Amino acid sequence: MTEPLVSNGPESPRRERAWWRPLLKPLLLLVVSIAVGIVIVGFVGAIDWDAVASAFARLSWWQFGPLVAVLLLRHRTTSPPICSARSARRPATWSSGSPCFGSWGVSALEGMAGVTLNMLTF
Repeated sequence: MTEPLVSNGPESPRRERAWWRPLLKPLLLLVVSIAVGIVIVGFVGAIDWDAVASAFARLSWWQFGPLVAVLLLRHRTTSPPICSARSARRPATWSSGSPCFGSWGVSALEGMAGVTLNMLTF
């Protein structure tokens, strides 16, 4: 007769974790954070902040109100219909959002494409 392959006793071998396994996730997060930081600093550094300041200096005091109102309106109209603080939404959330598009006269495919592009852009 043959012995069973599985042993339940204390003599069964247990795999030891490699010493580097607990360090993998923090190191990966550090590398990704540094890479994203470099990209963000590159984008922000490419902005001509003197030109931005001079453009704002040309505005009259009353023009700030409409400028902020248009900014808030744009933010409101480009937001997805079902707000979510997460960028990776669950499939149930996606499927429950698609009937909203139909009620607005937008096909579900176009609506989902718009929500995805908005999420990737902003």
